Amino acid sequence: MTEVRPAVPADAPELVRLRNVMLEEMPSMAALAGPGPWQATAERILRERLAVPSEELTMPSFVVDDPERPGRLAACAVGTLEERLPSPATRTACSASSSVSAPTPTTGCAVTRRPRRSRRPPPGRAAPPRP
Repeated sequence: MTEVRPAVPADAPELVRLRNVMLEEMPSMAALAGPGPWQATAERILRERLAVPSEELTMPSFVVDDPERPGRLAACAVGTLEERLPSPATRTACSASSSVSAPTPTTGCAVTRRPRRSRRPPPGRAAPPRP
């Protein structure tokens, strides 16, 4: 059985590696993927955002360790929670998206999912009452 666990700051380099694998498989991004300053910035952001208490997470992330290669990840999901102003069409003030990268063992291809929006309130905030 595959065990999924919350990501920790030490997972940041592997999360960036898997993001690059995902980008390499996207036709619109493949030419831009690979080593670059974006990786150091992404790693810094992940380390900072994963170091906060769970109730304050704005980038909740989950990982699967590679059972055949200790210290490497086999898959990950990185989310982003953002507080936005509500509108008549969206009464809650939370927006969420996710990025999934799951390289397959035989090809290294990344499986990705498009971002999904959530109507959950951000951590520590209650949803506004419905009229």
